[in-house]
Amino acid sequence: MAQEKQVFVLLDVLNFAQCMREVTRILTTECIDGIILTNIFFGSEISLHGEYPNLLHLSELIKHRHPKKSVGIEIYDIKDVSKLESTIQKSKEIKLDMLWCRNGNTIVDILNPEDIIVSNQDYGTPPELEQVIAIKNSLLVIQKLVLTSGYSTENVEPYVPYGDKFIVNGSVRSENDTDLEHCPKKMKTFCQKVKNPTPSFVAATN
Repeated sequence: MAQEKQVFVLLDVLNFAQCMREVTRILTTECIDGIILTNIFFGSEISLHGEYPNLLHLSELIKHRHPKKSVGIEIYDIKDVSKLESTIQKSKEIKLDMLWCRNGNTIVDILNPEDIIVSNQDYGTPPELEQVIAIKNSLLVIQKLVLTSGYSTENVEPYVPYGDKFIVNGSVRSENDTDLEHCPKKMKTFCQKVKNPTPSFVAATN
């Protein structure tokens, strides 16, 4: 039996209050499998005031509050090897589910090396479908294809047969997203497209 597709939301963290508000909004949407915190606005040295000074501390709190959901972080261009090693060690201690390290357009999940992450140089648009199919066909049985960047309810369906995990962000935000607010209705609609695709479309791709 085919393994169920998974949907995760990539959350741009602005501050502690915004993060925790959006985490609640996202992870109480039942069809969402987890969340990935990113520091794209801050660089590697993200700092949050108070008791939870960085993404690792935030993720530990989130895992405590939402134990049935997957929690990960994405870090950018850490050049200090000792800092990266300490981040990996802390991630394992708190049982983080994903640790994405991004260098340019290359993303590696250090905690899940079997996950092959495919993004696009043009942020906000998905890669060509033919490229995704070729990568999927080259994977080992144990490897999972993770598709991120540019997917929406309108364009995701052709990619569904090939991806194992889908990462979504901007397309599930509310119309007025000054605080990067996510819309439960949009998240549910996206999940419906990924987890329950049109039967006629699935049959046509097999």
